[in-house]
Amino acid sequence: MKKKQMISASLFYNYSQCPTRVYLNMFQDRSKRLVMSNFMQKKMEDGLLHEKMVIKNEEFVEVPEINETEAYANTLELMRKGTVMIYQGVLIKDDMIGRPDILLKIKGASNLGDHHYMACDIKSGKRLKEEYRLQVTFYSHLLELVQNRLPEKGRIINSARKNLDFRIKDEIDRFYDVMRKVREISKGIEVKPSITSRCGDCRWKEVCFEQAEKDGDISLIYKMNRKQKELLNNNHITTLKHAAQMDVDSISDITGISRSAIRRFGLQARSLLNSKHIVIDMPHLPIHSTEIFFDIEGESELGIDYLYGVLLRKDGKEEYKSFWADTPKDEKKMWNEFCDFMSSVGDCRIYHYTGYEKISINRLKKKYGIDNKLEKLFNCCTIDLFPQVTNNVILPIYSYSIKPIAKLLGFKWSDKNAGGTQSMVWYEAWLNKNEQSVKEKILEYNMNDCQATRVVLDWLRSLKFDTVNNPKEGDVCLFR
Repeated sequence: MKKKQMISASLFYNYSQCPTRVYLNMFQDRSKRLVMSNFMQKKMEDGLLHEKMVIKNEEFVEVPEINETEAYANTLELMRKGTVMIYQGVLIKDDMIGRPDILLKIKGASNLGDHHYMACDIKSGKRLKEEYRLQVTFYSHLLELVQNRLPEKGRIINSARKNLDFRIKDEIDRFYDVMRKVREISKGIEVKPSITSRCGDCRWKEVCFEQAEKDGDISLIYKMNRKQKELLNNNHITTLKHAAQMDVDSISDITGISRSAIRRFGLQARSLLNSKHIVIDMPHLPIHSTEIFFDIEGESELGIDYLYGVLLRKDGKEEYKSFWADTPKDEKKMWNEFCDFMSSVGDCRIYHYTGYEKISINRLKKKYGIDNKLEKLFNCCTIDLFPQVTNNVILPIYSYSIKPIAKLLGFKWSDKNAGGTQSMVWYEAWLNKNEQSVKEKILEYNMNDCQATRVVLDWLRSLKFDTVNNPKEGDVCLFR
């Protein structure tokens, strides 16, 4: 006999991020999930460590990890006694079960006596995200059923250990709406995949992409969000074929989607269906005798950059240079060495992909200083290739980050599992053990990123309109 599906807080967290994940967790074969990445494992471990650090200096009574029914009875007894802080309590009502990190005693009558409880969750994020609010509102709903009083507030204790309070009544309508949809899913109502930027770290992403590609779903279109997909679906545009045939003039009055976005979605659908890129304008990227391809590795939790990598191309010859911080305290040393090198290079053009490099340079020059000559160089001669791609070309890919673009152009990374988040995991391992092999992995990955940036630049310069189409101004032309 199949075990009854219980409604838990994790369902609300997952629903806020992706309703399809709720369905897959309930009904899909778990063996089809990807192995959890090292980065996500680290995030989970860091979250548990943060929770222990927050709670360690507080006076609390912990409910042990025992049978759920016994844990609920234990929690209820502590609540009736008026325990000030209950850690890892269990709340059960009908088909709902919740385990809030903290139940905090509050003055105000309930069926417990002259007091009641509010729910608090400890999170490693900084902001009061919807998924956090939904979870705590779920706990508050359970509390109302248990103590016959809905708490006025819920609380998130964030990564900086600050209390972020919110009014439960402000969230209750959204909560009931999600509760209704979660219950529908639990009865077996399928939720088709909707591909978004959040799919990257999801363990179900291969299952979802396979289904979306099979269906030709329009969520495969780059930068289409769930709301835009819903609006287009309401206008009977559900597949890539529909999108490729859209008449911009007839549907440009859809509130919530601009005319330019509709046109872009149509071109993106055409590109995906034809497996060809579409040139929409010609980039202007003159060749310079000295060109630098620049990539940075940083650690978001530590708030530092630990590697500045450059691929120097001068008079047709290439050389990779790295500037490394052994520890977070060595960031200044890394910056000064990088600046000395750039001063020795002189006049050049600096290419990078997306805005992180400029943000980092601005942060470090304010923090450690920079001379006027280099300031002018960075301000005038640094070129982000991301807008050069997105403003000029439509590509038959689902994401316009550097990896899928360079792979489309035939470039391969030495380590297929390498990435920005994996680099952070490696750097933490380096800090713990100082193993040279770990450092070499990071350096190789960074060098590959620099090389990929060079590949993208050279390809952009090779673009041309298809003369067979005899393009006129404003025409869209396929490049073969």
